[in-house]
Amino acid sequence: MFEEDHEFHQAKTELNQQKAQEKAREKLIEEWWNQLEFAIQKQGEENFEQYLNGNAEVFNNVKKTYGIKVTKKMKSE
Repeated sequence: MFEEDHEFHQAKTELNQQKAQEKAREKLIEEWWNQLEFAIQKQGEENFEQYLNGNAEVFNNVKKTYGIKVTKKMKSE
């Protein structure tokens, strides 16, 4: 009886340790995912700014030819 109780408590302790490790891994994965998502968004914004700056002359010509409304629509797309 004592051995069974001891084994039960030992198994329960191991299970709790595994649950704690699993939660820690999940938290690490969530933090990594958030950092990755932020980095991708930041890179996308930088690439878009480079695109706008690189095509400024094109947008100016579109603005002259078709108007501001079309230019704004092109930039938003």
